[in-house]
Amino acid sequence: MGRSRAPPHQTVFEILPHTALPVIGTLSIIGLAYLTRYLPFALRFVSTSMVQIHSELEEAAAVAGGGWWRNFYHIYLPLLRPGLMAGWFWVMVHAYRELTISLMLARSNNRTASSSYSTSGRTALSSN
Repeated sequence: MGRSRAPPHQTVFEILPHTALPVIGTLSIIGLAYLTRYLPFALRFVSTSMVQIHSELEEAAAVAGGGWWRNFYHIYLPLLRPGLMAGWFWVMVHAYRELTISLMLARSNNRTASSSYSTSGRTALSSN
């Protein structure tokens, strides 16, 4: 008896071009692009704050009877707040002046502030 052959496997790259993604042309794709662009920088700020938190704090909270969410809210979050704020501020300053992602992914129905400034500057220069 002959063995039946399994159908050939398709790779993601063969299937993906034929699939319509619902995020193309929306503000979600711009947000996703900024997230992937700046998340490593924000994590660097937060990870340096996390390294400074000792495990004794978690042990002391466990002995006092605090649950995980309570420990996070009352112990970890106040200690992580400076790193979170520094990361947020750094990302916002750099993302605000970044124009390439917005210009490449924005459509006429979902203009961002930076792409609107860019096009208004071009029209002001061309009218002079």
